[in-house]
Amino acid sequence: MRFLPNQAMATILLLLDNRENARLLADYLGNRHEVLLPKSEDALQGHFDLCILDGPALERLWEQVKARKRKAPAQFLPVLLVTSRKDVGMATRFLWEVVDELIISPIAKVELQARVENLLMARRLSLEFLRSVAWSAPLGIMVLDQEGIVQFWNPACKRIFGWEEKEVVGRPYPAVPPEQQEEFSSLLHRVFHGETLLQVEVTRRRKDGSPVDISFSAAPLHDSDGVIRHALTMAMDISERKKAEARAAREFERLTTLHSIDLVVASSLDLRLTLGMFLEHVIKSLNVDAADILLLDEKSRMLRYAAGRGFRSDALRYTLLPIGEGYAGRAILERKRVYVPDLREVENDLTRALARAHESFVAYVGVPLIAKGKIKGVLEIFHRAPLNPDEGWFFFLDSLATQAAIAIDNLELFSDLQRAHSELIQAYDATIEGWAYALELRDKGTLGHTQRLVDWTLKMARASGIKEEELVHIRRGVLLHDIGKIAVPDSILLKPDKLSDEEWEIMRRHPQVAYEMLSRVRYLQPALVIPYCHHEKWDGTGYPRGLKGEQIPLPARLFAIVDVWDALRSDRPYRRAWPEEKVLDYLRSQAGRHFDPDVVDLFFEVLAMG
Repeated sequence: MRFLPNQAMATILLLLDNRENARLLADYLGNRHEVLLPKSEDALQGHFDLCILDGPALERLWEQVKARKRKAPAQFLPVLLVTSRKDVGMATRFLWEVVDELIISPIAKVELQARVENLLMARRLSLEFLRSVAWSAPLGIMVLDQEGIVQFWNPACKRIFGWEEKEVVGRPYPAVPPEQQEEFSSLLHRVFHGETLLQVEVTRRRKDGSPVDISFSAAPLHDSDGVIRHALTMAMDISERKKAEARAAREFERLTTLHSIDLVVASSLDLRLTLGMFLEHVIKSLNVDAADILLLDEKSRMLRYAAGRGFRSDALRYTLLPIGEGYAGRAILERKRVYVPDLREVENDLTRALARAHESFVAYVGVPLIAKGKIKGVLEIFHRAPLNPDEGWFFFLDSLATQAAIAIDNLELFSDLQRAHSELIQAYDATIEGWAYALELRDKGTLGHTQRLVDWTLKMARASGIKEEELVHIRRGVLLHDIGKIAVPDSILLKPDKLSDEEWEIMRRHPQVAYEMLSRVRYLQPALVIPYCHHEKWDGTGYPRGLKGEQIPLPARLFAIVDVWDALRSDRPYRRAWPEEKVLDYLRSQAGRHFDPDVVDLFFEVLAMG
């Protein structure tokens, strides 16, 4: 991108059929600017800041001049026409097509100088405007040469990476760690071979050495001869989005862990075997070094060691604690979690025993195991480094403790296993409902939408004759119908305007993302048809697979009309809610296109019943 200082020498292209006028203009303008008197009309394709033509040349070159001006629509490329008084009519005819100013011969030098300087000033301002746009853009914009040397660096780059403009311009792009240099060179090579890169997600480093996740797009910049000289790159900091995705992935992994524990509990009647497998899941999912379970002996009211994993010794195997003594006894007495951030700062029987066994534990957490209001024991967590847990970690630990307590209760009271299993299912469904609610909080325009969809889809399912035992899977499918949108950036999901083609492509991936997430959880597989297929259409024009007619599972067909009905009746960031009559007319019009005609008829029957 070329910027002209106020007094910079400009390049002026003279294309005049009148050779005398061309010579006079060249002599006069050559004192202040670089003047080109080309022998070929190909000069129109090269670099210049102002083109001066006369009438005959303009008539001959009109299409070429017009095409050249279109080549750089964001820049002002001025054209000055030299014409005689008798040709003013012709000049006017062309003026608003390609000509920006005209001067009538014979030419006065003062007038010529004024016209030329005014046009060059206008070009300067247009170029400065482009630079101002790049400088003020909220995205990080940088320009690199073929060697990766920074040529331009806007303030947003400083906000993302930490380096000031003066620290990077003229030097290699500094944000690439050594281990990623080969990848960076490959991407730069692709751009300089003409490829445009869109929304590539990479990890770079800030000035302080910390990692930063960015999404960048890059495109080649050609010079006036069509040669790629630079790469234009736009970068967006997506660190917060990546953290949100990581949190969602952790929550999903935790849900999977809860389900796996449920399977462990349901598959074994051996208490100690079950507790050992449970503790292995606890250590892995909480990322801690060791864990044990102390069970409460109802007769003696003492806590006894039942199972442990991750210990170097048997120091805790012979634990026998009265209620109220030690951290575990206190957790039982107070019926609440006990957290000790640093065991090295305290001295008691537990820390002395651990020290003698060279366990080197630093952090400790004890959680009472309570099922149906009754104390079953204590789950103890040990770690050989500081934990720094957040609320989500503690919440999951409490969930695991609840799982353990229920498992113990079930194994002690096997006759009540079915009821306990039902409670677990309710816990899973509550987690699913929490997911659905979290998605609604993210997209504030849909609050309450999911619960309405559950109610009406279940009405439709019952009316269609679906068996009662299958309704639980439909309910879960409705709750999770938009779970795939966790992979859609906020800038697209919450965009108040029409989405671009590229943004629609990202949005349309969410059913596939939902499938990839949920298909790995056997417990949720029967509910998959709604998250995966609710955007398919009866006529085969839907996505992601283009299913047609009865290829679309019935639950997805039932849900589809309810989803569209409720969505159109609700305000969204990009439109107001439709009137009820307009919504119903639209649903009727989509029978045989978007919706199964029989399902449309059924919907209106159910709607009439209320």
